Amino acid sequence: MSWIVRRQDEQIDFDSEINEEWSNLIQTLNHTTVFGYVLGYPLIYFYTSTTLIDVNVLKNFRLYVKINEEILLYSFSYPIHSNIDQQQIEFIVNRWFSSLSLKINSIDMIKNYHLEKQIREESTWCL
Repeated sequence: MSWIVRRQDEQIDFDSEINEEWSNLIQTLNHTTVFGYVLGYPLIYFYTSTTLIDVNVLKNFRLYVKINEEILLYSFSYPIHSNIDQQQIEFIVNRWFSSLSLKINSIDMIKNYHLEKQIREESTWCL
């Protein structure tokens, strides 16, 4: 993001085949992490193919809103592992949900909303 901000007055070509500087920058990025950051998810984490934590259990959060029908607005997860402070994660998610609730409550079109939590055991990781 800072690379883009520093060049806000320039015309940038985001084609990685043409712009070598951009290509070198994005090759090292974990795109899922970047998307989570840009979309404002309360939790983002970086993973690689050489994982330091062997994890196959995830806690999944899904935020549903009802306008005319119920739709899934957010869905994100985090790994459950003894090296990850579960209480801190819950605190962060609850704070995010409270903040988002203030915004949602100000939108008359939204009739209802709720956050579902589900533990999912993954048998295989495909990254």
